[in-house]
Amino acid sequence: MNTQLHPSIQTPSRGGDNPHPVLPRRGGRNAGFETVENVRAGIGGSFPARRFMQAATRACGVLILFLIATARPALSQSKPEETKTPALKEFTNSLGMKFVLIPAGEFMMGDDEWENNKPHQVRITKPFYMQAMLVTQAQYTKVMGRNPSSHKDGDETKSPVDSISWNTAQEFVKKLNADPEEQRAGRTYRLPTDAEREYSCRAGTKTKFWYGNEPDPKKMNFVGSGIGKPSPVDAYPPNPWGLHDMHGNLYQACEDAYDKLFAQTGPKDDPLNKEGEFRVTKGGGFGDIPRRCQAAFRGREATLASPGLARSYFGLRVACNAPAAK
Repeated sequence: MNTQLHPSIQTPSRGGDNPHPVLPRRGGRNAGFETVENVRAGIGGSFPARRFMQAATRACGVLILFLIATARPALSQSKPEETKTPALKEFTNSLGMKFVLIPAGEFMMGDDEWENNKPHQVRITKPFYMQAMLVTQAQYTKVMGRNPSSHKDGDETKSPVDSISWNTAQEFVKKLNADPEEQRAGRTYRLPTDAEREYSCRAGTKTKFWYGNEPDPKKMNFVGSGIGKPSPVDAYPPNPWGLHDMHGNLYQACEDAYDKLFAQTGPKDDPLNKEGEFRVTKGGGFGDIPRRCQAAFRGREATLASPGLARSYFGLRVACNAPAAK
């Protein structure tokens, strides 16, 4: 079949530089030409292909604006999370007392070996700081102006203060909180609760001691160590959370009043018993048998400590509230 081109479409001769027919642009014969190839590609002219490309471009622009607008609420919602400042993992206060952050969590408190602390689930709902080492004689003297220790034959900057009653421990905390530098830092000190003390001691482990079920004289100062007196606060390795002397060396008072059944009958979340004649002391001492240095040990009925009782094997460790993330 014979197909003739429109007179306005010029076909170059064979062998020319342009193998494609050219079309006149709008505006008359002298307005110039564009190739059929360009029309098919949507370039140049006012043919349908060009109009299609322009419409598609506008549609893409509208879609991009829509996606940006819908993404803004999600971005604004996530922004507070990005700007929160987490609590420090550790800090050293103005007196040189080092504290490590203890995370919130849940653990199995107690042990079948102890009638006053049978296994039960406990949840610590807020992170807090625990002193990494026992309070030294030098630190205590800076706060209280005196050193009541029975053992004063060592370096006061390394030797733990001893002969501390629960009442004396509370006086120390009160004066530490009144220190101007600590107030400017926004810190609030206190004694750890019975549950916090055991939770920190275990540091995620489930054994009688943080390192296992058998006593080890290389891990703690107890009667089997043969030392017979308090050891320096950094003499033994820390547990997995960075805490020294969580077993042995010196007993440490807790905030709780003692109640034989409170550990099992108290609340699951952040238990704290305030009613009772005696106080909970934990950790064991340098002259104790191994079982009294266990994580779950919280005192014997025959040797419970009254608030005013001070012994040469009673030391001190304090906790600090962790500030809320900002």
